[in-house]
Amino acid sequence: MEIVDSGRRRRFSNEAKRAIVAESYSAPRQVTGTARRHGITRFQLNDWRKKIAGRPP
Repeated sequence: MEIVDSGRRRRFSNEAKRAIVAESYSAPRQVTGTARRHGITRFQLNDWRKKIAGRPP
């Protein structure tokens, strides 16, 4: 999993995004906790979930 920290903004590889999304589905109501663990917002995680599922944002 690759995460590039370039100052304030971090860039996640597609592989990292998929792993984080998969983790968020591991148990009910895990979006907020997963987002906190990875230092992103729940809104960002939900956006990734929609994009990976092929739904429009």
